[in-house]
Amino acid sequence: DAFDAIVMLITGFAQTLRPLHPEPHQVLVSELHRRVLIEYVRPLLQGRLVCASAKARARVAARLGDEARQLRELFTRLVRPPRPPALVL
Repeated sequence: DAFDAIVMLITGFAQTLRPLHPEPHQVLVSELHRRVLIEYVRPLLQGRLVCASAKARARVAARLGDEARQLRELFTRLVRPPRPPALVL
């Protein structure tokens, strides 16, 4: 499935970004998130989804909901919590 391939690619890319400091990491993850959503939502907004029946619409809606959940979980895992401020003595 193309969606699964995209998720695997993003996960691999994110592993490459792990060693970065938090600020550049967050900037890259934010840009990655933006680009994925643009490319994912663009065909939906352009009306390329055509369903012949209510049953087909229900299947597509369920699939889109599942994919949205997967993307949300993926990008939630990629975001690092901010570092606590350093103590100055």
